[in-house]
Amino acid sequence: MVVSDENSRQAAFNLGKLVLSVAKAFSHAPEQAEQYALPLAQTIEEALYAHKGALYVKDVTHTTHAVLKRFDELVALQYGAQHQLISSVRRRGRPSLASHEPPTPPSPYQ
Repeated sequence: MVVSDENSRQAAFNLGKLVLSVAKAFSHAPEQAEQYALPLAQTIEEALYAHKGALYVKDVTHTTHAVLKRFDELVALQYGAQHQLISSVRRRGRPSLASHEPPTPPSPYQ
């Protein structure tokens, strides 16, 4: 299987590199990385073999993120952040944790 980058350079698919990338996403649970990184990378590799057409680096990262998301949301979040697939959104205005209910009037019995 051959993977092309943005500059149309081609390289052979490297399962070892994918295993290390998946293991890095388990930074919060290193013991789970040892147990799950290889089987997850093999699952991702199988999904990539089913991919039709030319295979690009972005296809590998998006497929990896999708597989990890089905496995564990936190691992997928870590992977997505490491590969710039997700980013935080800053919004102006009130904090998002603010209550949207109107304030209750004070009790006359106090």
